[in-house]
Amino acid sequence: MPLDRPAVMQFVEKHWLRPCDDGQIFSDFGTVNVERERAALVRKGQLPGDGWDAFIIPDVDDKNEVIPEKERACFIRASPSGETIPAPEGTPPPELTGTFDIVPFSRHAGAHDGFEDCAHYLSRCLTKGGIPINHSGVSGLVQDLQTGHHRNATKTLGEKVTRVQGDRIMKTGVMDRGDVIGYFHPAGYSHSTIYTGPDGGVHRITCHSRSRFHAFYDNAEWNITDATNFRYTLIHFADEHYPPSFTKINAEVTDGGRTEIYHFLEKGHVVRELKRSGGSSAFVPAANRGYWFQKRGKLFVFWPVAAQVVEINFIRILNPNTDGSIKILVDDREATLKLVP
Repeated sequence: MPLDRPAVMQFVEKHWLRPCDDGQIFSDFGTVNVERERAALVRKGQLPGDGWDAFIIPDVDDKNEVIPEKERACFIRASPSGETIPAPEGTPPPELTGTFDIVPFSRHAGAHDGFEDCAHYLSRCLTKGGIPINHSGVSGLVQDLQTGHHRNATKTLGEKVTRVQGDRIMKTGVMDRGDVIGYFHPAGYSHSTIYTGPDGGVHRITCHSRSRFHAFYDNAEWNITDATNFRYTLIHFADEHYPPSFTKINAEVTDGGRTEIYHFLEKGHVVRELKRSGGSSAFVPAANRGYWFQKRGKLFVFWPVAAQVVEINFIRILNPNTDGSIKILVDDREATLKLVP
């Protein structure tokens, strides 16, 4: 079943600043039940009257100045005598514009000092998009999408790639709204986001634990951090239609002094083998299995584990040079491709 991307984005628009529809917020300190917290505050007389809505907003110090990278879960209500909610970066979204009565119901201090609701939020987003999934941890979420029940719905475009390699993948335009990014460092996967598409020339994301969307919380691009020990796994929900004319095609690709044979298969799969002297060949390890997509007159090939992106002008295939070859790009380097039997 393909991902219903508009349904994912409808859920994002409603819940990126709010607890999810199941009324739970996950953290290092246990699960917070929003309605249970509301009932406790009502009993204490701290939520008088009506109109209190639950939000996850930036945390502040006693001078109402933002504490970087911290957040708080609060019940808020518009009030002319209330306080403003400062934005860490730029202007606040419309939901937080004005003055409000603010009653926090979950504010944590500790090693991580915040919520860990990202995988839970993504689970709810994807479930609303027709991919039923339920994880509170990022590793389980990524594993399920790659090798678990939903593996047939996804194609990983880059497996633990660098920022530069990820930017190259983003530039192809194959990643689409609702796709998933996992953030990996030496201790394992630590964060996850939903890709929400280009916004003013910047590739944007949404997540909880920093309630991000568009330029808010901190104007972060898709990678969030440039820390050198972070890597990124880019998972695409593949709903493309693959032209049968390019199925079961073989191509010889020469990149520098290395020549490989690409075998284009059905449903966007591709494998490659190293061409040996004397015309013999042997398959390279299973890591050399990838995916191909046709987009905007180009053919893009992704080798996820090798973190390579190949760009082929589809029109040039129909009009090759006199020797039957065409110029292509392998990780932005010029290479050549020739169709072979």
